[in-house]
Amino acid sequence: MKWLVTTLGYFLSTLLFLLMATVVILLTSNHTLEWVAQRYAPEYGFGYKKISGGIFGGVKIEGLTYKDDLLVESAVVGFNPIALLNKKISIPSLELKQIDIDNVQKVIDAFTQDSNESEEESSQFDFEVEVGKFEVTLKPFVLSEIAFEKASLIGSDLAYNDGMADAKNLELNIESNITALHQKGTIEKNRLLLHGSVSPKQALFDTYQIPLKKSALKDLKVAIEADQEKVKMNILLEGKKILGAKEKEFDIDQIALDTALVYRISEQKLEMTNEGNISTPYAKNIRLSNSLNFQEERLEYNGSAISDNLVGLDKNLSKPLKNLKLSYSGTDKKINVLLDSDGLKGAFDTADFKRGDLNLSTKRAIQLSEFASLPKELAPAWARADLRAPIDFADINATQAKVVVQSNLANIDAKIAYNNKLEVEANTTLPQDSLLKNINKELRLEAFSPLSVKFLSQKDDLSLKLDSKALQSMVQLNQKSKSVNGDLILLGTKYLFSGNLDKEVKLENKIGSLKDFVQNINKIYPLEAPPLDGDVQLSLNIKQMKAVELLLNSKKLQYKADNKTFQTLEESEISLGYSNQKIKLNHYKTTFDKQKIFATKPSEISLKDQAIVIAPLWVNDELQFTGVYDLSKNKGELLAKANPLNLSLDLIESKSNLELKGKIDGDKIRVDGTVTLLEGKIHYDLDQKRFVTDSDIVIVQNIKKSKPNPYMDNLIVMVKVNSDKPITYKNEEVDIKANSDLLVEKAPNSPLQILGKVEFLEGSYYTFEEKKFVLKKSYIYFTGDPSKSILDITAKYKAVDYDITIQITGDPQTPNVIFSSVPRLSREEILAVILFDSKAGAGSNSGDDMMRMMGGAMAKSALSSAGIKIDYLSLGSKGEMEVGKRLSEKVTIIYVNDKVSGAKLQYDYSGNIKAILSTDAESSGADIIYKREFEKLK
Repeated sequence: MKWLVTTLGYFLSTLLFLLMATVVILLTSNHTLEWVAQRYAPEYGFGYKKISGGIFGGVKIEGLTYKDDLLVESAVVGFNPIALLNKKISIPSLELKQIDIDNVQKVIDAFTQDSNESEEESSQFDFEVEVGKFEVTLKPFVLSEIAFEKASLIGSDLAYNDGMADAKNLELNIESNITALHQKGTIEKNRLLLHGSVSPKQALFDTYQIPLKKSALKDLKVAIEADQEKVKMNILLEGKKILGAKEKEFDIDQIALDTALVYRISEQKLEMTNEGNISTPYAKNIRLSNSLNFQEERLEYNGSAISDNLVGLDKNLSKPLKNLKLSYSGTDKKINVLLDSDGLKGAFDTADFKRGDLNLSTKRAIQLSEFASLPKELAPAWARADLRAPIDFADINATQAKVVVQSNLANIDAKIAYNNKLEVEANTTLPQDSLLKNINKELRLEAFSPLSVKFLSQKDDLSLKLDSKALQSMVQLNQKSKSVNGDLILLGTKYLFSGNLDKEVKLENKIGSLKDFVQNINKIYPLEAPPLDGDVQLSLNIKQMKAVELLLNSKKLQYKADNKTFQTLEESEISLGYSNQKIKLNHYKTTFDKQKIFATKPSEISLKDQAIVIAPLWVNDELQFTGVYDLSKNKGELLAKANPLNLSLDLIESKSNLELKGKIDGDKIRVDGTVTLLEGKIHYDLDQKRFVTDSDIVIVQNIKKSKPNPYMDNLIVMVKVNSDKPITYKNEEVDIKANSDLLVEKAPNSPLQILGKVEFLEGSYYTFEEKKFVLKKSYIYFTGDPSKSILDITAKYKAVDYDITIQITGDPQTPNVIFSSVPRLSREEILAVILFDSKAGAGSNSGDDMMRMMGGAMAKSALSSAGIKIDYLSLGSKGEMEVGKRLSEKVTIIYVNDKVSGAKLQYDYSGNIKAILSTDAESSGADIIYKREFEKLK
């Protein structure tokens, strides 16, 4: 504005000179006016192309120049010389078109010095000036790389009298390549009042790289007030989504900022205040308040930003920052920033902008359960944190900080250093009363305390080192190539890993002995692992940090079932994959007792909304399991189905349809379904001796302390087992076909029960001493306890002259054996026929002798062929019976069923000597028997 007034002043002075010369000469002709201009204007360096008009009609000057530089393309000045008589300069109209600002500045510079030298000597300006209408336009110009394309000022009733200026209907319009300004106002007693708007253009944002969206901002509302003492300006900025961010990216959702600027001319002091509100996705209605003072190169400022609540973050995480307030104050040499909220406090101070200190800490112990869901054992967990970081502004990259965390979980003391590389050294220790110990009191966490952590980041290379008594690890990663390698040593067992994060990372480990490995694990956790030993080779592949594949191989795994029994798994392999919250069993195989168990079809297990979904899980590519288990409710269903299921074992070959359904409700499990035997062959040697345990005989060595098992106690089973075709058992001596119709049942807190029957088809047979015994239709009935089934077995033996029938009834522990024949023979004669192919042998051998000699052996063989396993059976003539089990090659235990029941322990010292210890309810005794065979006397 000042330059405009100055320019107008010099220009009007020139014009007034021309006009006064004309008045003095009292000439009004164009020729006279032009003669005067040509005579005097060059003396001051001014020139023009053409002058026309007159004093009363208005003078028009075209192409006004100064030292050949164009000042104004055209100027039209109306003048009323009569007003001079009243000491008034009256200009009815004034029009200046296309003023060249750069050339006008030259005129100003040239006349400023002369004006300053004569300012003290100049007399007071006693004239009153009035301008009716005026319009001034500027020629396009560039100032500080801003291209002003249009600029104009119009108004009316401009008056100056006794040092006071007034004007009406002012309208200022300026358009540049970056903004458009439109202002209207007045001048009242030297007080300029303007109001209007400033419209930013896209070039403003592009040129100065302002990250705002033009279309999101409203035009700036600007009000200007200026007088001889000060200049005041008010600017209102409003907009929505002004950053133009994409969806889900950070943006300033809304802003309304009112700024007031005051420049006090005499003091040369600038004052600025602004207040307003900003809303972001994380904080709504942030209240801003700031003030700034600048005078004599001294700057002072203060302000604050207040937010009641943070939004868009987890509620628990934002709790400590509730009622957040940032306040600051400072000068051009120092600044102090304070942070305060419900949970945090902090400060940043610098006295010289060379060094500063940043402190941040929790105001109180923070309950961690407020931030995350914790197990009940960790519910009381709390933590305090403190950060101290000195900052060197001369070398901002050389930053060091210390972080201390204290809690009833773990204490952390960390040092962080950055000097073109980031280094973190931390020590973690467990307090004596650490709640972590409550999660599993058997886990010896002391083995991991203290835990030393060292982290280094330098250019593209990252490294991490962990060190404790139980765990050591070193990891190296190149961020550019994404290659990674390292090791992990847990209790002396070393795992190696290497690979590329964008492709595949492999972890490998070889365990020579699972038994030794478990013993090591027991140093930190007492594993109640199964008695399993053998070699394991582990390979874990992580593909693109998304999918995981686990491959386990073992040549031989041995399971110790009891002191004498070992089960062996050979050539075992299992491949597991994990991706997208799904576990995939790619394949598996093993060999158990020469039987291959495998699956080449992939099985899948996924987790959806706290539910485990199996769809499906394969066994031998035929038996599939499907189901869902809800982890939050501990409920689920599992379906096992095969159509058909083929088994090919050393002992049996079978083909069956199977459909079983299991329901799980907490500890309660129910299994229902049907197993239908389609066909099968038994290869088991039924002549192998097995002892059917008598419920009255207890072997002390086998007594084991029972442990509660809620799953077995609450197990409910209702499974039907039947056969579509007979199962066959056939070898050189036996050919038996059998059908089954059974129900396997178990009630809660009860043992397993078997109900139903097994039917031996008529025509089945077995041979004994080259004699063929053919079964009639026979049965084994099950009424609950499978060891106490009911026998109904009938066998026929056809001798030369006799048809002999053997019937076995009762239960496997105390079977009844009945002999009969057609034509009728006594028991002694039947045994003689079986033994000697003639009843004549009955005369020289008593029935008791032959029964003891042959009856027991034959009955035992019959029972054995029927699947009833005993080692010793002796039947007496009066119903007494002895049943025995061979415990070892020399020791046999015998149950005696007589008038007084008892037991015998027989030790075969040699083929000739045996010792027998016997006991019953009435007495105990010991016998040593010497046996020797003599040739039959003739």
